[in-house]
Amino acid sequence: MDQLTRNICDFLWYGFLPCAERAQKKYTEYSTLIEDDSIEVFDRHSTVSIRDVLCRIIEEQTTKLGAGTVLLPLSSGLDSRGILGALLEIFEEKSIIAYTLGHAGTEDHDLARYYTRGVLTNHHIISVGEAEWDTAETVEAVSRRPDECVLGIGEFQAGSARKILNLDPSIPSLVGYLGDAISGKKLPKIISGCWAEALERFISRNHAYKGDMEILPADYDPAAALSPQPLAGSMRILLDDQLDLCFRQEQRVRHFAGFVEEDKSETAGRFPQPAHHAIRPYEDPRWVRSFLSVPTRLRMDQKLYRKFLARRFRRIFPDLQKSHGGQSTRRRLLNALVRKRPPAGKRSSFHVDFDHLFHTNPKFRTFCEENVHDLTARHVVDWVDFDGLMGRLRDRAKGSYGRLLYALVSLEINFKAGKLTADVPLGAALSHSA
Repeated sequence: MDQLTRNICDFLWYGFLPCAERAQKKYTEYSTLIEDDSIEVFDRHSTVSIRDVLCRIIEEQTTKLGAGTVLLPLSSGLDSRGILGALLEIFEEKSIIAYTLGHAGTEDHDLARYYTRGVLTNHHIISVGEAEWDTAETVEAVSRRPDECVLGIGEFQAGSARKILNLDPSIPSLVGYLGDAISGKKLPKIISGCWAEALERFISRNHAYKGDMEILPADYDPAAALSPQPLAGSMRILLDDQLDLCFRQEQRVRHFAGFVEEDKSETAGRFPQPAHHAIRPYEDPRWVRSFLSVPTRLRMDQKLYRKFLARRFRRIFPDLQKSHGGQSTRRRLLNALVRKRPPAGKRSSFHVDFDHLFHTNPKFRTFCEENVHDLTARHVVDWVDFDGLMGRLRDRAKGSYGRLLYALVSLEINFKAGKLTADVPLGAALSHSA
């Protein structure tokens, strides 16, 4: 398999191009951090201590730099709500502006506003159902990403939330990057005992674009993109964490949490400019070292993290309070909301249901059809049955095809933006014997 085909396949499996060299560099940083006893850690026996560390981290990057208002992209998940809980300890409620992107039928759209009712007035729901999808604008946006970034185009094309909400560009923004991985959400139920086992599990749970058709060739091996041996560094970090923190989080999720670009604004040096770099409290060394230092059993199923959120921020975590009747609180809330307002299309735990979007947004449909046509003409993925995929989407065939479409359209946009070439072996695995 030639390098371009390998890069294409790696992207269609992982949603990014894994690079073992970058993973090793990040792991060296983690190894140094976890062994540095000068870095403060919270008291794992005290949820008050955990709250105080999180609030201190946020204060140092907001109020102590003069910020009087903050912006928070808010989902129905734990991490952004955890930041909201801390913000409510620091700021007046009127100084916190939150927004949620999505459409009816997705859990973020249906639950996020419910969790903030009576708690946060400035919480805006921005629907992506009627969003504009323009190829030229999308290519221009993707071309501004760092050279090593070959990622999905982004699920939301609703324009800048700041422009929609008419917000001052100097208002700092906070995001929940790294929260779930550090707190243990990605850990398997049984910790991997060897590298081969960790690789197998990582590959399985990081198949980014699944659907009811195959879009990868039969001879593709996703393991070839990863390091053949454990990363070199501290033995205190789990094998499963090595892969998740240094590959998926560092090389995929980090970039969706805010691209770093040169900041030439007048306020540079005061705040990390949200258009260029979002504040990521969960990436602070104190938070990272604290969680990586607790016993593994407290990170399994996010046991310690959930306990902290449930006890300290009760108002915005009703789903983490003790459930009744054998049904999870989150599920009961969703069912109650559905009874009040049936969702548009099938219910989805993803931020966007692309099958639904294809059928309801003509501009998204045209955007996809144009880019699928151009990708087909490149003859770089001739193993994909494009006619079958588009036919099933147009006919509303039973099954899931929208995320496959999103993957292929993202691939074409990356080609148009000059991110994918045959000359740069970004996915090449690192050899420790070199």
